[in-house]
Amino acid sequence: MKRLFFYLLFPFFTLNCIAQNDTKTAELKFDTNYYDALDKWIVFPKQEKDSIYSAGFVYLDLKTGFTFNTELKFYIDKLGKWVVLKKNDKNTTKQLLLQNTPKVALLNQQKRKELVLPIMPLWFTNYKNPKTISANLVKTGKALNEIGAHQKALDYLLKLYKTNANYKGLALEIGVAYNALKQYEKAIEVLNKATSKTPTDAYLYREFAFAYLNLLKLDEAEALYKQGLKMSKDNQLNSEMLINLVTYYYMQKNKVKFEEWAVLLRKFAQPNSQYTNYVDHFEQEWETER
Repeated sequence: MKRLFFYLLFPFFTLNCIAQNDTKTAELKFDTNYYDALDKWIVFPKQEKDSIYSAGFVYLDLKTGFTFNTELKFYIDKLGKWVVLKKNDKNTTKQLLLQNTPKVALLNQQKRKELVLPIMPLWFTNYKNPKTISANLVKTGKALNEIGAHQKALDYLLKLYKTNANYKGLALEIGVAYNALKQYEKAIEVLNKATSKTPTDAYLYREFAFAYLNLLKLDEAEALYKQGLKMSKDNQLNSEMLINLVTYYYMQKNKVKFEEWAVLLRKFAQPNSQYTNYVDHFEQEWETER
């Protein structure tokens, strides 16, 4: 009631200004992660001491990653009107978006029209080639996995999985996402089918075994890691797989199993790599505890 009484003390024109300011604020809500604004128009937050905003389009560049393409700049005057600065098509800029990128504001349809922006940029039609839709879905999912947006990655990956479950690289990225989200049973379901179709893909075994390891089904996990090592000629991948087992058995204080897998890990890992450093650290800790 206090707030209502306060407003009633002001003349009508003051109320009108307050309404405009509220509308202005409501139009720019910087509450969206850039990866939730893929293929959409957004406004990027301005610098603290600046008054200029950048409006543009967020998309995934298949070579460089998530990108913000600035299409125009504007400021908001005292009446809440968006004033566009002189547009120069030759001076549009691209900005690579990283994990620490601040949240952005989605540009609603009304404001997009006011800024005379198309539904999507003309240059973006090249990214919507029907022949590359499947590849784009997998690459988008992979890029989202790499920045830790695993649930968002599944939105893209599962869309393709419904129609083309055997598409190259798809099951692996779904497995990565499910494992990261600790949905191990779902990862196992997908990866079990994938390894039956592609039994020589060591990366599939990496994720497959990891899911079983986290369910504490050790016999299954060890068997799958061994199968992955058998299929792999990549020492880096081999080290990635083995460090999981080594770390688990260290945490469980199972020295016999720890040493068994640590010896194998040292055969693949480079000296002074992060993997051998972990093993050295674990062994030193064990000596300290004696």
